[in-house]
Amino acid sequence: MVYDSRLREVNAIAVDPKGAIYAAVIGQEGELPSPPPNLPQAPPEKEAQPPTKGPLPPPVVIPGVESGATATVTVTASAAGPMTAPSGPPPKSEVCRVDTDGTVTTLWSSQSEIAYSLVIDPSGRPVVGTGEPGRIRVLMGAQQSTLLARVPESEVTSLIAGQGQQMFAATSNVGRLYVLDAANSESGNYLSPTCDAQTVSRWGRISWRASLPAGGRVELATRSGNSGIPDATWSDWSTAYANPDGSAISSPAARFLQWRARLTRPGSGAGPSLQAVSVAYLQANLPPSLRRIVVEPPGVVRERLAYAAEPEPQDLAFTGIRVNPDGGAPSAQPPPIPDKKIYVRGMRSVLWEADDPNGDTLTFDLLFRGEGESAWKPLAKALRESFFALDTTQLPDGLYRVRVEASDALSNPAGQAKTAAQVSDPFLVDNTPPSVQVTVKKGGREATLDVSATDTPGPIARAEYSVDATRWVPIAPTDGVSDSRAETYSITLGGLRPGEHTVIVKVTDLLGNVGAGKAVFTSE
Repeated sequence: MVYDSRLREVNAIAVDPKGAIYAAVIGQEGELPSPPPNLPQAPPEKEAQPPTKGPLPPPVVIPGVESGATATVTVTASAAGPMTAPSGPPPKSEVCRVDTDGTVTTLWSSQSEIAYSLVIDPSGRPVVGTGEPGRIRVLMGAQQSTLLARVPESEVTSLIAGQGQQMFAATSNVGRLYVLDAANSESGNYLSPTCDAQTVSRWGRISWRASLPAGGRVELATRSGNSGIPDATWSDWSTAYANPDGSAISSPAARFLQWRARLTRPGSGAGPSLQAVSVAYLQANLPPSLRRIVVEPPGVVRERLAYAAEPEPQDLAFTGIRVNPDGGAPSAQPPPIPDKKIYVRGMRSVLWEADDPNGDTLTFDLLFRGEGESAWKPLAKALRESFFALDTTQLPDGLYRVRVEASDALSNPAGQAKTAAQVSDPFLVDNTPPSVQVTVKKGGREATLDVSATDTPGPIARAEYSVDATRWVPIAPTDGVSDSRAETYSITLGGLRPGEHTVIVKVTDLLGNVGAGKAVFTSE
């Protein structure tokens, strides 16, 4: 075995005059090589017996090895560990060179094209024919190639070197036969792949770098459209741009752009060479995207970090806990907010998810208003993070909403910024504890307590009582379910010792506010 490729199939082989072997191999994207099969142990070798009948097969001629010469091959194997595949997905196809000393070099690889044919040209260079699309490339070195021809058929299935500098190429889908010769044309065109600006963009200037012999000329033209493959909806080709230092692109604003280069050589002299093309463009600014706003349960806030003063604090009546970046220059991605949470009575945390399709840096303004109000009031300005904790102890009880406004003004010139806004679901602010009244009916060493509890903003969640500072005991309301703003309870105490007793009843509403009432009585 000369070479074991990580891809599954060898599609073509060619040998150059120096004896180097070139192999075009193909595989499926993401395919890993199969593990070697478990081969049975070979039996002990026996002395070879010469054949008694039949002619001997002809010797195999290996280019670069003289007839009658011998070669010694040493194979070293080890069992240091399991075989692992190279990192990253394997290419769809590649061309490798195996030198006479066994060194393997990958000359060309592609995730999109498949190498179907291979030949050595009269200059000793490997030429590969690919498919989907059909192309003929000459390989100049490791990962360096020059495109010789692009054919309308989908596959170049065979390449054969002809006389002199001629080369024949056969294609499929549909079948055709082409002849490539060494004659140079006075001009040639190159069509670039479509350039994707990701969104509708305005085109700036196009410039290029080229080597021009005396009398040589390079001209470029452009066209644009909003489909990934040029079609009838694209603009016509522009007039030629002749200034390599840069010309304003006349194609209309669109998402995709394609350029075409025309190279012209003077008479029989050397032709020009185009090395690089640069296209400037400005994406149309798109508004930020606000996906959702979440108001967390009462008292749950993120870990407190040092924060800078609010911009124009004299204009803001309500403050809160804010997580601030390091206070340095703006960055497109603010630092992540710690996941650790703490409980702070009266705080309500607001979180939101936002991004920008242009990758712009976003800032957020927060506003709020109560139920039944029409005007939004400022809460926080120019936040860089998507989190804010509001101190609700400064607000009257009731239902409130928060409005988040996102802006990309930090990344755009004045007058070109975009904004987006979203409003949260209503959330309840309740800082008033339930009101609790306790009455006692005595009867010897027993007592019955009648308890009534009311809470104005929200429903009552639970109730507990303690006799003479003993442990808290939960009690159920008389209707069995704690689900309303007014609940009644009945407690019967028996086996009381003679003397004074104190009973405390503690009632907690849905937002954690606690109210208490007590009764002091004497048992006989």
